[in-house]
Amino acid sequence: MRETAKLHLLDGLATMLGGANEKSSLLLRRRFRREKLTGEATVLGSLTKFSAEHAALINGVQGHVLDYDDAQLATLPSRPMGQQTHPTTPVLAAALALAESRKATGAALLTAYIVGLEVACRLGDAVDPSHYLDGFHPTGTLGAFGATAAGAQLLKLSPRSIRHALGIAGTLASGLRANRGTMAKGLNAGRAAENGVLAATLAADGFTASENIFDDPRGFSPPPAAGGSTPISCDSVSPFLSANQG
Repeated sequence: MRETAKLHLLDGLATMLGGANEKSSLLLRRRFRREKLTGEATVLGSLTKFSAEHAALINGVQGHVLDYDDAQLATLPSRPMGQQTHPTTPVLAAALALAESRKATGAALLTAYIVGLEVACRLGDAVDPSHYLDGFHPTGTLGAFGATAAGAQLLKLSPRSIRHALGIAGTLASGLRANRGTMAKGLNAGRAAENGVLAATLAADGFTASENIFDDPRGFSPPPAAGGSTPISCDSVSPFLSANQG
């Protein structure tokens, strides 16, 4: 699993470098340079360091702007468009920023990346297809939870703090398919990464949220239909890195 993860990680780094000179990436770097905040994490393809949250945001945009980042292929015929989400970009962007800012080892980074990837992909298998069909962009929504899980692993959060972090991510998770074809599509992935860093670090500081964000009928689930929403179920789903994914 770790060897397969390394290949996906390298692919993610390549897509982030590939998107470094796209207009949306340059606009974001220019915007956050004006704030003159203390830099703690690197944006790939840039000589400037930014805060961990902003570095995660920009790297996330860079990784998705060209739409060449890896995809979780659908495992069920009910899944629309043949895939679930682009898992690496939000997870890796968040993990890179936190790992650098906390001076984590490469091994710790890889483990956090694997954890985050599996969370995002298991949610991709579990969430009802209406989540996508009703206009949500899973790379932004599910990616926020994967990024949060990666951050929680790097920060060594307690089980309760992990639940709080995921609850915070539920409040932050966003992203709409209506933005396809615009700069904001890549922003969905960038915000997911940024939100993952924010959720994990807030939980580490003692910030609380729902500890039951996936099972609560008012929590993170598809928008209510006429008969109510379908709860998320992670039963009988396969680990992303054990399968032949795109």
